[in-house]
Amino acid sequence: MPKLLILSIALIFLSLGFCFTANAGNNSLPGYIYSEEVGWISLSCFNTASCDSIDYGVLKDSKGNLSGYGYSQNGEWINFNPNYGGSSIDSNSKISGWIFAQDTGWVNIDSVKIFSEVELQNKAESAKNIVSEYENTGVNNLSDAGAASLLSSLCNLLGISQCANNNN
Repeated sequence: MPKLLILSIALIFLSLGFCFTANAGNNSLPGYIYSEEVGWISLSCFNTASCDSIDYGVLKDSKGNLSGYGYSQNGEWINFNPNYGGSSIDSNSKISGWIFAQDTGWVNIDSVKIFSEVELQNKAESAKNIVSEYENTGVNNLSDAGAASLLSSLCNLLGISQCANNNN
């Protein structure tokens, strides 16, 4: 099962790495963030080229408070300013607070980094190199230790602290 998880993470990351586009508004946030509970979250309909049919986005006010909706890779709407919760962005462009996912429920995000286009492209290239390196050593015959090592490398690259501990 770890091999399927590794492949899934790599494919999701690579597909998102080339989908990024900048959002035009000064108060709107471009890009994607990652939450271990709901996966990748698009912060703007510009990321998915869906603004003509599904207009969504996360906005920041002058104090850094966030509002609006993002959309997760799992098909959930994410409210960035729910009743009894809320989120904000700091001067280092890191998002923190409590958001609400349509199906998952409350999600605590703590200093989550927004990935820019250049960062995503560089990480996607690095992920391809990591996967290629393991494919050259016989990825289909990886031991559990080898699969764990590959997963750990991809998780570190993505900045995901908990996925390296997942044995599913």
